Amino acid sequence: MQLSRFTDYSLRVLLYLAVNDGKRSTLHEIADFYPISVEHLRKVVHELSRCGYINTYQGKNGGMELAKAPDSIRVGNVIKHFEGHSSFIDCDHLSCRLAQICTLKSALKIGQQVFGGEADSDPADPPKGEDAGNAIPQSLQSHKERRDNNGNPQKF
Repeated sequence: MQLSRFTDYSLRVLLYLAVNDGKRSTLHEIADFYPISVEHLRKVVHELSRCGYINTYQGKNGGMELAKAPDSIRVGNVIKHFEGHSSFIDCDHLSCRLAQICTLKSALKIGQQVFGGEADSDPADPPKGEDAGNAIPQSLQSHKERRDNNGNPQKF
């Protein structure tokens, strides 16, 4: 499964804001960090705000921040919102000679359900793999607490 750029950038914005939790970030700051077009990022931020994932503020002290706790944001929900619920392959609109005996469609459907289930796992349940289901993995959340060789906090 390949995500669209829009979905990819949406997840990147959420990750960036989670790592910088408590600090408002600007479009230009995020665009510089990820080398993304500011105009494309503006559309992504607008949609994230419209969906309630982030809060945006205008003016001198403007910017954006997460509207929810990082561990309450599910990767699967974000992906479903931006990618929709379409299947990996659309066999109904293909003229395939193997359609009567092919099991690929059902196998891919099961794979998509497993992916969605893992990405949407409940924060109260123990993860099935490292950081399973969290949009903001613990390894990235702890990044903001890392220090350099001199004991100074590293800036993200």
